Amino acid sequence: MKARIIDNIPKITLSVGMIVKNEHKYLNDCLTALKPLLDGISSELIIVDTGSTDDTVEIAERFTDNVFHFDWINDFAAARNFGLEKCSGEWFMFLDADDIFNEDLSEMLNFFKDRTISKNYNSATYYTKDYTNVEKNDYAMFARSRIVRRRPDIKFVNPIHEYIEGFYAPVCNFSTYANHYGYVYETAESKAKKKERNLSILEEELRKNPDDLRAMMHILNEEPDSAEQHEQRTAKAIETAKKVKNQYSAPCYLNVILYYFNIKNYNQALNLIKEYFSLFKAKDVLLLDLYVCLALIYLEQGKEEEAIKAFTDYFQHYMLYINNKLDKTPMLITPITHLHPENYQKVKAKYNEFLSKTGRMKIKFDAGNTSPVKIKVVQKEEQ
Repeated sequence: MKARIIDNIPKITLSVGMIVKNEHKYLNDCLTALKPLLDGISSELIIVDTGSTDDTVEIAERFTDNVFHFDWINDFAAARNFGLEKCSGEWFMFLDADDIFNEDLSEMLNFFKDRTISKNYNSATYYTKDYTNVEKNDYAMFARSRIVRRRPDIKFVNPIHEYIEGFYAPVCNFSTYANHYGYVYETAESKAKKKERNLSILEEELRKNPDDLRAMMHILNEEPDSAEQHEQRTAKAIETAKKVKNQYSAPCYLNVILYYFNIKNYNQALNLIKEYFSLFKAKDVLLLDLYVCLALIYLEQGKEEEAIKAFTDYFQHYMLYINNKLDKTPMLITPITHLHPENYQKVKAKYNEFLSKTGRMKIKFDAGNTSPVKIKVVQKEEQ
């Protein structure tokens, strides 16, 4: 697809960059879903292939004339930067071949078409639903910092889980989302192969910088060979998070807390939650997952009043979130599960189930069934 000229504006508005390798499964759907955006504005699509042996290149060439080849050097940032150098748009957006946008791209289209809007921003985010199983019934929401106004100094850094250095404010946060299937594995072999590739690069980064919390967090997301190995990883991550204290420290703590919650080591999870509250004071979206974790632990332990308080804290902070009063920055670092309305509804149902079983009044919600109105109606009903 060659650059299009719309409304007599010769300058390309948006360059979309991708790197691909053996993407037969998702690439056609990815580019088909992207097409309304590319067709709606002056645009170009730059695709860099890093050594496909299937029909990936043929699929890509159906959508763009700008398909280039890059010899793989075990560095995603290098491949991304090679493609970035080919771009000429005012704005740059990048995505993965297994990102498939939802049908409604009107928000993005309006942003790029209406310069009275876009002129107020230098970058933008969109959400991804990161699915973890083939049934697509389990996912976390991630804010992706993947759209930036081009300037000479922007570039990709980090050889894996690469990101743009030069992503800068003001930031427009789109509600538009893409379904992301990068962690949906159909076979144990494909999962093991990706894990091996990821760990080899991440471990090399840690050898260069032993206190790299970002690399540690991504290693924690990889399935360990044993429980002992993961215990060693979590201990090192917590030790480093206390020492380094940067933007990755609190997300790292939450990651480890959720690990201990998932293996039902509730005492260790609670100890880390106490440490979390003593170390981190920010009102941000991490609290949504933290309070749900806390509430469910207390339910398991039969601590009813503590569970009620944790549920209440979650509902209060969810209201702050939907009213844009919680800092969303951590979403650029780690996925958050309990900010999406579907998962909010599940927490609400769990809470009302608990209230009914314990003879308490159900929580009252508004007519739209979205936000709690009286979140402290928890007295026991008269017998």
